[in-house]
Amino acid sequence: MGLNTVQKKERADYLETNLNITECSQRKPYAFISYASDNWEAVFKSAVVPLQKQHGLRVYADKAFDKVNDKWIVPMLRNVRGADLMIAFVSQSYIESYACFLELLTAVNSKKQSMFVSLGEKLRLGDTTDQPEVERGVKNEILNQGSNLSTNTNNTSNDIMRAMKSAYTSLSTLLEQDALSKYDLSDAFINFFRDASINQKTIHDLGAVLGTIESISGSVFDPSLITDPVNMTEPAAPVWEPIPQPVSPQIQTAEAVQSTPPETEAIHQSREPSRPETAQQPKVTPEAGQPEGEVKQYGTPSAQPSSGRPGLMRRIAEGWKNNSPVIALVGTICGVLGLITLCTTSITGVTFLFFCIIGIICGAKGLKSREKILSVAALILCGLEIVFLIVSGVLVAMGIV
Repeated sequence: MGLNTVQKKERADYLETNLNITECSQRKPYAFISYASDNWEAVFKSAVVPLQKQHGLRVYADKAFDKVNDKWIVPMLRNVRGADLMIAFVSQSYIESYACFLELLTAVNSKKQSMFVSLGEKLRLGDTTDQPEVERGVKNEILNQGSNLSTNTNNTSNDIMRAMKSAYTSLSTLLEQDALSKYDLSDAFINFFRDASINQKTIHDLGAVLGTIESISGSVFDPSLITDPVNMTEPAAPVWEPIPQPVSPQIQTAEAVQSTPPETEAIHQSREPSRPETAQQPKVTPEAGQPEGEVKQYGTPSAQPSSGRPGLMRRIAEGWKNNSPVIALVGTICGVLGLITLCTTSITGVTFLFFCIIGIICGAKGLKSREKILSVAALILCGLEIVFLIVSGVLVAMGIV
């Protein structure tokens, strides 16, 4: 659908005022923002700008993208290839955009880590009669990169590259014949998400989005960009008001006695009947480990709102889903720990088997990450240890050892 002149000016003014752009020429780690122009308000106002102002996320985004010509291609290519990762905001408009397809194709061809954030729209196939006019420069770039991708995927097990190759193949002939429709683009995108087993985050959970970005590349955050440290993505912590304690009419609290003027106190004492000295207000004391002067209030919510940054287990889970190089490192560490355990304890120990199994699992998973050397080292080390265990067990059973 595209933006009209007024909407383009509104977007340019908003981004100029609220977003700090990092380009490849600055040689700093950053995230490339891929989005459809129709969704600019949801993308920047609900996600990108809050992530920068609250957490210091460095980003590149085209402030004045316009498809009237193909001059946008060169800056896009440079900044995708110079980025640490791509964040793609997926919507119906996104999967019907040939420009978004070229951005994603460039990221996959350049072996950039990518994460996908859903805008909450249900994706469907587009209109077969709606054929966007693709500029010659865009058409040639898609065909050239698709050819390179076909060559690069011949000897790779990368699911994303293979899924993108399949998506490109379904479009290439139509593109060459100038018969590409929004139906074809959306079909290619939907099949890509399915074949690559893409796990999309939602724009309504910025905590999960933040955790995924940190698991891929924590270096894209710059504390100097934080201008609003208040975490607007999470509800503010409520101020817990103490629950009023019931007070018997015949019993007056120490605070009330202290706040009563001497003259009034004398009058009340003269009017009140004498009461036993043993009648005292029950004293509420803080529990162990609680600061002096604070009393635990029962009946109030016990679960405090979580902070915007995820915990250790969530980071490990996100690293596992995104094939982080950390998984390969964990596999190697487990292999070394297994070797140490083998040399210091019984070879049939449960600890040794635990380290070997975890090392093999992490090593196999790490083969999909960039640290293939660590993954292979973990697999070889753990494999040799298990072979040694089996051989030793056979020798012991035969009485040789």
